[in-house]
Amino acid sequence: MNIKDVLGLYNIGEIHDVEKVSLGFSNSNYKLHASDKTYLYRIYDDRKKEVEYEMSVLKVLKDMKYPASFPIQRRDGKFSTSTTEGIVVIYEFLEGAPAEINEQSVREVAKASGKLHKIKYKSKGIGYRANSISMDRCQNLIRRFEDAPNQYEDIFEKFTENTNFFRFSLQVPVPKGLIHGDLFPQNTLFKGGELLAILDFQEVCIDSFLFDMGMTMNGFCFEGAMFNEQLAGIFLQEYNKIRAISDQEVKLLPDYISWAAHGIIAWHLENDLLNKENPKQLEKVEELMKRVQSLKNSKILIARL
Repeated sequence: MNIKDVLGLYNIGEIHDVEKVSLGFSNSNYKLHASDKTYLYRIYDDRKKEVEYEMSVLKVLKDMKYPASFPIQRRDGKFSTSTTEGIVVIYEFLEGAPAEINEQSVREVAKASGKLHKIKYKSKGIGYRANSISMDRCQNLIRRFEDAPNQYEDIFEKFTENTNFFRFSLQVPVPKGLIHGDLFPQNTLFKGGELLAILDFQEVCIDSFLFDMGMTMNGFCFEGAMFNEQLAGIFLQEYNKIRAISDQEVKLLPDYISWAAHGIIAWHLENDLLNKENPKQLEKVEELMKRVQSLKNSKILIARL
């Protein structure tokens, strides 16, 4: 089934132009220009259950008027189409720009995060999905190091050491619920300084709010490897207005910021740095490795709320 066949399943009119766009390291994305609207044509890797879960979450968020880009329904009411290239979903295309790292964007994202974490996902009919970043996944990845086609001795050694370091913190019980899992500046759209939409809910799952906060702060509270305490303080203050953070969570937050960065490293090694040389990905992994080491070796000062 080609793009013309897929488009025939929708009531979106005639497409005049198709433009390939680059959005991150995964999926294939195309901008579709119609006479009166623009759409995003996304081809996912063939992971049907994950895509269906994302669609179920987006349906709930749309009903709640949460700021996001939502999928377009086919004529038969479905949101996704299986093709030989992967699973296709067409989204409304919103005009805006990724967040710039500043106090205003941090405030907006913190409030959006808090609102997402307040959702009673069970009562909304959203089922359970585990976080793709986990201790088990890291351990399985470590077992692949010895036979990996590409050998990064220093990275492998530090990754193994850091995986063991996080064991204790991850065993402490903390509040859990619906999280985005990948809230970075490139997964946001801003217009006129205001948050227009949170994008890319591909990693949405049920896990600790601390993990989501840690991941988001990796995207919005760092300048390179340097942690910006001022931006972190703003994030926590705004977030706390929506969902109160416990003293235990504040205490564990530095470890979760570091754990989230560690999880991103795992993703890059799996997709597919162990097998294929990719200088851009390797540079990103090395930057994140420095960040994890910096967080471990220093005492992050987080203002009490």
